[in-house]
Amino acid sequence: MIATNSCMRMLVGFPAGVLTDRWGRRPFVIAGMLITAAGALVAWSATAVESLFVGQALIGIGAAFYATAALSMVVDMADATNRGKATGLYMMGFHLGAVFGPGIGGWLAYRCGINSPFLAFAVLAAVAAAAATFLTRETRPPQEPRAPAVIIKPDLPRENWSRALTRNLTIVYFLNFAFRFGFHGLTWTILPLLIEDLGLDTRVTGFIFMTLGGLTMLFFFPSGVLADRLGRRNVIIPGAVIAAGGFLLFRWAETLPLVIIASVLLGIGGGFISTIPAAMVGDFAPEKLRGTAMGIYRSMGDLGLVLAPVTLGFVATYAGLSATFFVTFALWFLTTLTLFLLPKGSPASVRAKSGKVEAARGT
Repeated sequence: MIATNSCMRMLVGFPAGVLTDRWGRRPFVIAGMLITAAGALVAWSATAVESLFVGQALIGIGAAFYATAALSMVVDMADATNRGKATGLYMMGFHLGAVFGPGIGGWLAYRCGINSPFLAFAVLAAVAAAAATFLTRETRPPQEPRAPAVIIKPDLPRENWSRALTRNLTIVYFLNFAFRFGFHGLTWTILPLLIEDLGLDTRVTGFIFMTLGGLTMLFFFPSGVLADRLGRRNVIIPGAVIAAGGFLLFRWAETLPLVIIASVLLGIGGGFISTIPAAMVGDFAPEKLRGTAMGIYRSMGDLGLVLAPVTLGFVATYAGLSATFFVTFALWFLTTLTLFLLPKGSPASVRAKSGKVEAARGT
């Protein structure tokens, strides 16, 4: 049932991004929050499992709409000199709910009934939709007037989409897939099994999850600021190496201190990897295709979320728990190597070079 949400985000993210480039970001932020509110109400009133699946599917569709559109708005409003800072602030706000939501939801479920968190979620989503309606403005770059239909090239959409699949953007997309696969696959699927294997209780599980989530969120903003000042490549590679150390150390984490150290490394690296790639999408994507590129970026991350539990569960069953850490480390190591192919220099200079390339292509 939980996978229903991720699957819908994965499937809807790319088309949602394409539509935000055509019709604007703001309508999809508003529509996404309203669809999310509707899904939460369906789940709140559910009397059968089928209704819960429908509710989760609607919540996933709504999330694909508003998250893709909102992140596109952020990179639209920022420029190459402050886009890292802007995405860092956005990610901090986005993840506050993930940090405080479980505690608040648990309290509501205890005090008001097991389905009450869904009603609270619906109310918050409706309030967010109202706020987006009255407090936001459209940020989509101005579109050129359409030429008469008789001279439109039949392959123009394909050419446009291909410009959202450049080498630099493809590296960023795969980076998001690999990190979501490794980070969430490890924490959601394998880490609880490892802690149980070590004979530790659920309090340790909660502490480790809090460490990972807290450190990741703590480094969102600083990593974005550093990426603006020192260049995306110069900051994301050290962050990826730190995360690789966390992935690898979990393989030999046979005591609680080693588990904590591995969690700290993965949490710090996660702060870098969760913020800077989104800014890079804004740097590398053509202005008129930022929504499309952001949709691909988010869908690739959700693909990692969907595949990780199945893949790592299969590996753990047939090759042992330790093999899962080698799989996640190997994938992340190969991904880290591709980061050396990214352009050097400050974000402004990289963006300027990208602009010259686009101009040469006649965009």
